[in-house]
Amino acid sequence: MLNSTHLRQHAICDDICYEPNAKPKFARAAAFFTRYRDLTVGGFYSTPAGSRDIGYIGNVPLQKFDGPPAELLRKLGLGPRIHVSTPSHHVPGRLGVGFVGSGFNARFHMQAFQGVRDADVRGVWSPNLEHASSAAALARSLDIGSAKAYASIRDMVADPLIDALWLTGPNHMRLENMEEIVYAIEGGVGSLRGIACEKPLARNVAEAKRMLELMKRTGAMQGYLENQVFAPQIEAGRSRIWARARQPPPGPTWHAPRRAQRTACSVVLRASFKAAACSTT
Repeated sequence: MLNSTHLRQHAICDDICYEPNAKPKFARAAAFFTRYRDLTVGGFYSTPAGSRDIGYIGNVPLQKFDGPPAELLRKLGLGPRIHVSTPSHHVPGRLGVGFVGSGFNARFHMQAFQGVRDADVRGVWSPNLEHASSAAALARSLDIGSAKAYASIRDMVADPLIDALWLTGPNHMRLENMEEIVYAIEGGVGSLRGIACEKPLARNVAEAKRMLELMKRTGAMQGYLENQVFAPQIEAGRSRIWARARQPPPGPTWHAPRRAQRTACSVVLRASFKAAACSTT
């Protein structure tokens, strides 16, 4: 690729840069490049060097979180989070959230709740009551709700102050926790407006299908707490490649979408070949 002429590089990229339009004889090559491109871009912007390149800070609990920038809230037509001055009072219209799990995932989400409007963290359950109490205390200290520790998931479902549950416990407990929720609801203990599950949904396909089946049985709204689709490093990587792709190449005028696909392909291939050459020298 590095030794090819500019026109030859374009020809190669034309054949494989956009999988839906690839000719049948190039189908496997286009599928390979699609995966190779995604892995290359995603891989680089997931490294420390890639994170520094875009100034991304993620997966690091912050000592202080002031919520979304005021400018962004104004653009979206939203107001700041309303803090409840009387923690023990249930304010109608606000979503009461209970956490299943009290570890890193739960605490990470609690910090983010400082920027969430019209919702309060009201409960935490963990097999370890001491851990649940500690996480509930954190929620109260962050002023995100009058959270308390619960003795069981069933108790949270039964409490009318809990409208939704966030599944943030260990991966191997996802299914068991979900089953307990369903059995409580179907047993007439209580009801929920929503259930959100932290990634991964399950450990394998069979468990994932079972989770979806159980979710539907609850009749509640469903949410999946997955951030990679919108991860800043992925978004920034894509934006940079396509920004370069919009630059007009020398020579004849090319159709813009096609040129963008081709140039993005060329950028990734060049970077990959250079990286491979460096690793062999």
